[in-house]
This record gives sequence, structure tokens and C-alpha cells, in this order.
Amino acid sequence: MSFFNDTVLKLGLPHDNFVGGDKVSIFSGKGAFIEGHKGVFSVSEEEIVIKLKKEKVYISGNGLKITEINASEIYIIGKISGILRGQ
Repeated sequence: MSFFNDTVLKLGLPHDNFVGGDKVSIFSGKGAFIEGHKGVFSVSEEEIVIKLKKEKVYISGNGLKITEINASEIYIIGKISGILRGQ
């Protein structure tokens, strides 16, 4: 189980709404962590689009790069100027 899902359970939050879902975190505009992804849709230095279960996450900025990816998590670095969730 992922860190996010473990935390939801430890805090006693209603896991029906959280466990198995996705989470997007931005760190000081210099990095992003996406948990629960379903793949990468597109990658460029100006925009990275990540597939989630029901939508996509559009991360825009400069010098964007995926530094690590596994079956459930993606780490992105670069100067992040915006993020949008949608179809």
C-alpha cells in the first residue's frame, strides 16, 4: 500500500473516498509528486500530462523532467508554473 493510503488509514479518514485514489502534490513550484497515476500521456520541457483514473493532470512550466516513475508514483522536477486537472 502507498504512503498516502497508509496515512489515510492511520488518521481514520473515510477510506472509501481516498484509498486507491490519486494525489498530486507540488513542492515550492520546483517539483511535483503524483500518486495513483495510470500512465504518462505526453512529456515536454514545458508541459507534462499524466493520466489519472478519471481525468488528466496538466503540469506546465520550464525545464520539466520526470526523474522517477513506477507503477503508482511519478516524481517531476523543474520550474512549475501551473497545474490543471481536467479531461
